[in-house]
Amino acid sequence: MTGPYLIGCDVGSQGTNAALYTADGALAASAYEGYDVAFPQPGWAEQDPRAWTAALHATIAGCWSRCRRGRRR
Repeated sequence: MTGPYLIGCDVGSQGTNAALYTADGALAASAYEGYDVAFPQPGWAEQDPRAWTAALHATIAGCWSRCRRGRRR
């Protein structure tokens, strides 16, 4: 595996998606990690920010692992 690579991460309301691209723009790998949303009261929605960080770490590691094994997604 050689670089350079670019990774894009989307931290959304239901999960985090990461995509690893080669310098020429080809998708090398992608990964998704979902997380829960709590609704403690009517009209409220809450998430634990630690879930965002954990999902970010997991998706980046997943992209790296898939790319090293030669899998695209």
